[in-house]
Amino acid sequence: MEVFEWNESYSVENEELDNQHQHLFVMINALFQAIGSDDAYLIIPAVVQDLGNYAVEHFRTEEKYMAECEYPGLETQKQQHSEFFSKVSEWNTSYDDDPDKFAAEAVEYLYDWLANHILSQDKSYAPYLKNLKKKNSVAT
Repeated sequence: MEVFEWNESYSVENEELDNQHQHLFVMINALFQAIGSDDAYLIIPAVVQDLGNYAVEHFRTEEKYMAECEYPGLETQKQQHSEFFSKVSEWNTSYDDDPDKFAAEAVEYLYDWLANHILSQDKSYAPYLKNLKKKNSVAT
């Protein structure tokens, strides 16, 4: 069962970034599926670590595109990405300390991240990417 489903409303109209966002959905759903499972204590730390590692890769790619298209919100995005990574890093230890608290916090935080960050913050750079794509196609 998926807690979060990807749909076109999340698209930033860039295939690479959309694919990465979709992969983040898969990883977040894997985390939610692990919560409460019999093997949660084995699965969750690995999924959290993978999520953190993948987020670093995704944020680098996303920030590269934002720099190329001269997106004025780049610094704000970098700060939000840093906050996301810090939160995920905290989860590496907080799960062991209090699994129930971790589960509640993770659900709330990741829902907010997907619903608010991708749908508002990330969508706001989509027109800049589109303009860059037009410029590049005209130049060639």
